[in-house]
Amino acid sequence: MRIDELGGEFALIRQITAGFPDFHGTATTVGDDAAVVPRPDGAFAFYTTDTLVEGVHFRLQWSSPAQVGIKTVEANVSDIAAMGGRPEFLLLNLVLPPDTQAEFVFTMYEAIRRRCEACEMTLLGGDTTSGPALMVSATVTGIGDRPVYRRGAQVGDLICVTGDVGAAQAGIQALKQGQTRFGRSILRHLEPRCRLDLAQRIAPIAHAMIDVSDGIGSEVRHICQASNVGAVIDTTLLPIHPETKGAAEAMGADPVGWALSGGEDYQLLFTTSRDSVLSLLDDKADVTVIGRIADTSAGIVQVREGKEAQPLSGGHDHFER
Repeated sequence: MRIDELGGEFALIRQITAGFPDFHGTATTVGDDAAVVPRPDGAFAFYTTDTLVEGVHFRLQWSSPAQVGIKTVEANVSDIAAMGGRPEFLLLNLVLPPDTQAEFVFTMYEAIRRRCEACEMTLLGGDTTSGPALMVSATVTGIGDRPVYRRGAQVGDLICVTGDVGAAQAGIQALKQGQTRFGRSILRHLEPRCRLDLAQRIAPIAHAMIDVSDGIGSEVRHICQASNVGAVIDTTLLPIHPETKGAAEAMGADPVGWALSGGEDYQLLFTTSRDSVLSLLDDKADVTVIGRIADTSAGIVQVREGKEAQPLSGGHDHFER
């Protein structure tokens, strides 16, 4: 049976991790942006890992060594931010083709060093080996006082997202088509920046949170499934940058589709009370309300310009055909 026939990436994860024992009273293991482990001092430790593979997550004809390093750090720190944590330590594993030039690695690690400095994160070590394609795998640990899980959404919450969405997908489509005039979107794909800057403001008032790595559609469904709730997303409210809309028009695409399915924007999607949202907006936070949490009877749906509600579309699956 192929993995897509099994139900895709997340069905595979559920099956292969089912039944593993927990010997340490872990607050959460598989199924969130990061694992959370209580510490003796009353704080919580966060653990996450992510792998970037040449030809899947980046292409060397587009990405510089520095950009590969930046994306590796940001993708992992984004998971810590989405749990309300602060990054602490980095372990980094490299698989390098035998003909890799040392200068490539030096440049990549200098970019990683700069991002570690910006995030106040310490590199502990890792492993380096050879293989048929470049692969960078990172494990990041963090610390926090109040973890924010996917499972805390409450009926009546507003659904919010930071920044703008769909830009990374606009960037990768522009690169594939040889377009160079959509520089902001291209940089969003090549040099993403996670929202660690906003995470500590949002975490104390968020009921549920997740980072946007697989598209708004997928992330909303993750929160709803974990929280046993429904959701209504108004796609006319999605924060889509004018350049993203221009890129979609130039390439004959729907920018809403990019926002729902594109991923790699590394924004934060969260749910919270109306009063808390008003407080964020009063503080001029870079946050947009895009929908609301509903009872399960409402389903997980999208509405657009007064049209009849449809099942929420979008989301990326690595094993989807």
